[in-house]
Amino acid sequence: MAAQKVQALRDFRYDDRIGQVRTGQVFSLAGHPNDAGLLRHRFVAPYQGDKPVKDAQGREFAEEWQRTRAGEEDAKPRETVRQERFQRAAERVELVGA
Repeated sequence: MAAQKVQALRDFRYDDRIGQVRTGQVFSLAGHPNDAGLLRHRFVAPYQGDKPVKDAQGREFAEEWQRTRAGEEDAKPRETVRQERFQRAAERVELVGA
């Protein structure tokens, strides 16, 4: 089976070779057992474009704005990213009994 080229629909960690995948990143599935689940649960979708844009690290993205967003996210310190993630989660949680 040929490797299927896909576009990430959200940020997630794929494997040790590719590592952290950013929204809009275009890559080929490596044939892992969970690849079908990534498609089914909409973590990725088949890539429909013809020419992705590359960033300085060589990663490919479907759109220019996605490449820019990934660069901005990668430039943030880990602690800042962690705090922002917890803040977004706290905003979505409704406190019981409050």
